[in-house]
Amino acid sequence: MKSFHIAALAAVAVFAAASGCSDDVQKTTYSGSSGFGFAASVLNVEVGSANANQILVPIYRGTEDAQIAELKFEYDISKAGASEPYWADADPAGIFSLTTQRVIFADGAKVAYAQVRFTNLDLLGITTKYKMRLTIKDSLSPSKRDQVTMSVSRQLTFDYLGKCDYHDACVFDGTYKADIYRAQEAEIYRVMDPYTEGLIKEEYAENGWMGTPSAYVQFAVDAKGQITYEPFCTGMMVNAKYTAYAYYPGEYVWGKDFSDYNKENKKLSDKVLQLYPVYCLPEYQYGFLNDGAYPLTVTLP
Repeated sequence: MKSFHIAALAAVAVFAAASGCSDDVQKTTYSGSSGFGFAASVLNVEVGSANANQILVPIYRGTEDAQIAELKFEYDISKAGASEPYWADADPAGIFSLTTQRVIFADGAKVAYAQVRFTNLDLLGITTKYKMRLTIKDSLSPSKRDQVTMSVSRQLTFDYLGKCDYHDACVFDGTYKADIYRAQEAEIYRVMDPYTEGLIKEEYAENGWMGTPSAYVQFAVDAKGQITYEPFCTGMMVNAKYTAYAYYPGEYVWGKDFSDYNKENKKLSDKVLQLYPVYCLPEYQYGFLNDGAYPLTVTLP
């Protein structure tokens, strides 16, 4: 298990792996005794015909005193390659919208769902990512997780390739095997649950630093061999509290410019694919870990 320090926007906080941490496995979920909160700060969603033209986003509450969550919907209208998102109050194409700004909890229920509607699946591009975010306006839980940024893409058809070698230089000392798939429609890869085994073997779970990692890590390779991806959760919880996410360098816009690392996200050979994410903590002012960017290599079967 590694040690980390966090460089935040206004301050630097130092956290080290400490003995005596809780043995309980920490989850990336709602925590708090009152008010509303989202389960996570980042949500990657694939949509297909089975979604019935809607995306359900869970909202949690701590007590039954809070009945109605008021939401704000925003859509990213920035151009491709922009250094940061530009949020508008609506999707100018009219594809995505929030069904209602008021989410009402049923009696006794701890969770209710915001509904984001999309008009027509056939209007979505094969490799296009659509970004939007929801914000809870008031009555927040103590976790203060009031906002979720969503990346929505069209569901693809994947073929199994075998076991890849997965090495995340920020999180792990070792390299771990994981199932990898490739899409039929484009050079897009999906690595299934590449973090759980390492988080357990390298004692993150034992020290209470293990949350819930993303079910898979997905990335696309373009015709020039450059690699792009959406933020994904490593499942590592720094200080057993702050969940570490991996961001494409150019999409990290909270106080330091890592865009020079964009070019390091590339195909090194026919078998070796390199991601070079920035590791940050959305729940800690988006502070980044240690040097910020680290290589992550995937070696194909």
